[in-house]
Amino acid sequence: MKEYHKDFLWKSLMDVGRRNEKGIVNKLTENDIRVITETMRTLDADDDWINQTKRDLLISRYKVYDWLGMYLNGKCDSASKIMTHAYINSFGNVRRFIHNLKNMRDINN
Repeated sequence: MKEYHKDFLWKSLMDVGRRNEKGIVNKLTENDIRVITETMRTLDADDDWINQTKRDLLISRYKVYDWLGMYLNGKCDSASKIMTHAYINSFGNVRRFIHNLKNMRDINN
C-alpha cells in the first residue's frame, strides 16, 4: 500500500474512533473477539497476529480503533486494511463493526 494511502486510512480510523468509541477500555465479549479473530483467519492473517489480537483485546482491553491502528501500522496486510475499512464504514460503532464482520464472514463461507 502506498504510504499516503496508509496514512489517510490511519488518520480516518483515528478520527472516527476518537469521536465514537468512548470509555477507557473496550467492552468486547469473548464472542466478539472470536468473531474478529475468525474474520482475520478468513482473510489469511497469520497466527502471530491473531494471537497478538487476542492479547490486545482480551487482556490489555485496547479500544478497537487503537488496536486496528497498531495492526495497520505494524502489519498493513490485506486483513488489517479490510478490517479498518469495515470499522470506518461502521462509523466507529463497535456493535455495528462486529455485525459487519459476521456478515462478511457469512458471505465468504
